[in-house]
This record gives sequence, structure tokens and C-alpha cells, in this order.
Amino acid sequence: MLLSIGDCLPWGEFPVHSCFTKAINFVHNGDIISLVQPVVGAGPANIVLHEDAWRNYRTLWVSDDAVQLDGIRMSIDESIRYDSVLRLQILDERSFIANLAILEQELFAAAPAESMVFLLEPRFRQKARSGFAKALAERFLAAAALIRENDFAGSIPLLRGAGPGLTPAGDDFIAGMLLALQVERQCRGEIPAALIERMYRGALGENLLSNTYLNFARAGRVFAPMKNLLNALSGGAPAEIRWHAGALLARGATSGADLASGFCLTLRQFWKGNQDVDSRKGA
Repeated sequence: MLLSIGDCLPWGEFPVHSCFTKAINFVHNGDIISLVQPVVGAGPANIVLHEDAWRNYRTLWVSDDAVQLDGIRMSIDESIRYDSVLRLQILDERSFIANLAILEQELFAAAPAESMVFLLEPRFRQKARSGFAKALAERFLAAAALIRENDFAGSIPLLRGAGPGLTPAGDDFIAGMLLALQVERQCRGEIPAALIERMYRGALGENLLSNTYLNFARAGRVFAPMKNLLNALSGGAPAEIRWHAGALLARGATSGADLASGFCLTLRQFWKGNQDVDSRKGA
């Protein structure tokens, strides 16, 4: 039983790419579609399938009105088509700043120790267990220093493809940066599209999953846990923000926390007293 269909699904036949407990990725010609369980949630290229119908499917076929999993056809009802477009309206800037602080507090309280949250708060930096881990942390800290100087594009080479994970931590962090710039662009129009495009192009690598997520962030399209959190930030109650932050942090081992860290560190540049638009580099 189909529960949700992404609004950016490419058409065609897709063999399996990778299998996990709650997600199966299918790929063809560089396009990736993720078949996921409800706990993962909707997304631009996600197909959410009821647990009762879950099994290790090997082939996926997609058209405008149906999907087939191992030859089993399921019609698409437009009522379950997910809307991934980010539409954010901030009516009260003071409340938005306060809500960002709540999000950061939740990150500090619940983010995995191995995540990039230490770039927001140095006291969370873990003692490096190897020379590689120390070098990686120093690389991330150098990127964060550039972000604090508003050199967003300059930070990308230090972050791209860096770190462990199915999607490297640095790539998840960049996706968060791109979403933060999309929020700022929508709300106050201060971010040139050319900067976002330059950062996206500079972030592309060999990881198909990362490239897919970066492309969606570049286009202002978000998966449900992040969209729900963004909507809560724009006018939700503290409990709502904490709940949706928890849902985001549950994404992957550290992916949700790394995404949120990049988002928060970038938005800090615009919503905590740094309003010198002309000084921002990389446009």
C-alpha cells in the first residue's frame, strides 16, 4: 500500500542500488529513488510504503500514474503526492530567533556525540582517537571559521565528501547550509541565486545519494522531517520545535544532526546581529 509519493520522481525502470532495514534505494542514470518505511517519512524522491507490504524488492518501475515493485503494480492517487517545496513565511523575527535558540538547545541535548554539532559549541568536541579523526575535526573547524566570516563558498572544498557515513557528514552539513540560504533568500531576499548554485556545484562528488540530497537542498525541496521543523520554527510552540527536532535527529546515525548543524551555523550569520549583506563573499 502506497502512503506517499514524492513530487520529484523520475520515470523509468530502476534496479536496486542499496538495501537497509527501513529504506531501499533504486538508481538509474544517476537518478535515485528511495522506497522507505513510514518512520523515515516523505521526501521529494521517496516512495513511502506501508510496513505490511514491505519486503526486499529488487526492481522499481515508475510512470506518471503508477509504480511497480517486482512487477506488482500500484496506482498513484494524487492525494498522497508529497509537496516538497519549501514555503516559509516569518511574521515575527524575534520569535524566529528565539525558536532557533530552542533548536540549538535540542541539538546540544540530543545530537550524537560523533556529529558535527561541536562546530556550534566547542565544548561538544570529542577527544580524537586517531590522527585521522583529529585532522578531520581540524578541517571541519577551518570550514566553520570561513562560514563565520561569511565565506560560505570558501568552506565547501573543506566539507565536500569529508567524514564517515553513507552520506558523508560534510555533505549533510552542506545540505543544511544550502537550506539555510534558501530560508534567508525566501524571507528577506538577500542571498543571490548564483551563490547557492556555486556552492552546490562545488559540493558535487562521486556519492550519488549526497548529490541527490544536495540537488534538492539547492532547489529548496525538503523531506518531511525537515519541512515540519522549518514550519515549526516559523511560528510553532517550543514543544513542537523540540518534537520535530527529535524526528530530524533520528535520521541516520548522524545525518540529521549534521544537516541541522550546517543549517544553524549558517543561519546564525543572518539572525544574530550579523546583517552586513555587502560583505558576504562568494556571490
